[in-house]
Amino acid sequence: MQKFKKILPVGLILLLSNIKAQGIFSNPDSLYKVGNYEMSKIGYDYKLFNLNHSDTAYSDSLAKYNYKLYEINFRLKKYDAAYKNICQLTENEFGGKNEFLYKKALCLYLSKEFAACEIEIKQSIAKDSVLLDSKIATILALSLNELEKWDESRKILKKSFVQKYSEKGDRLSFIDSIYTVNKPRFKKEKKAEILNLFIPGAGYWYIHRRKDAITTASLQLLSLSITGYMIYQKLYLTSGLIGLGLYNKFRIASSERVINLTRKYNENNKYIYNQKLRYDILGVIK
Repeated sequence: MQKFKKILPVGLILLLSNIKAQGIFSNPDSLYKVGNYEMSKIGYDYKLFNLNHSDTAYSDSLAKYNYKLYEINFRLKKYDAAYKNICQLTENEFGGKNEFLYKKALCLYLSKEFAACEIEIKQSIAKDSVLLDSKIATILALSLNELEKWDESRKILKKSFVQKYSEKGDRLSFIDSIYTVNKPRFKKEKKAEILNLFIPGAGYWYIHRRKDAITTASLQLLSLSITGYMIYQKLYLTSGLIGLGLYNKFRIASSERVINLTRKYNENNKYIYNQKLRYDILGVIK
């Protein structure tokens, strides 16, 4: 009897918790209205799950919950999840083909799925070229920039401007200018590696890492000096094991590091250039 008395409060707590949870799940709209997006997301997911596993599925309800989940995921910056929700919807929920394509492309772009964004837009405009309005052209151009397809991006923007603006001369020349000024010059990883192998520190100098170049050259020259001194002292075995061993380790480690730094150098230049392009493009397309 005492054991039953101990179990009863626990059972009541679990039962009340379950009832409360079901109440929350059954009314996610109120949570959404007050801005509690995380909890409302759980509620809509719960409703969508039940609807998908019921004998009778209502298309209107499915569309409603998917649209709400799209809005919530977008607000929570879960763009990949928002894109999945959009894919369960049709253009009717977004007021037309253009807005539907724009929302899908925007989610892909913001989730950094640039290649997928390019494919999504190009496949759609291949079926209907009218879909390429200024907003969609902008998203496509920004994605192409991230994929280092700058010439194609410039052509897309110029085509969009020709269609949208009657006084387009200044805008077209502006597009040409932003794509030619400060265009990044990428360094070749293989060239940096070869330079560093044959001339200590030259690979670092090539990517404008002056301090690294001096440090690397100094360490390798020091190890060669140690080797030479040991040979002079007729310590041939020691010179090979220690002096040349140190030199070889410095040389290999330096080559691997210069490749990584060259890659970072190129990525940084690309990032700076694309950030400026994005700022200029979004500033002029209004």
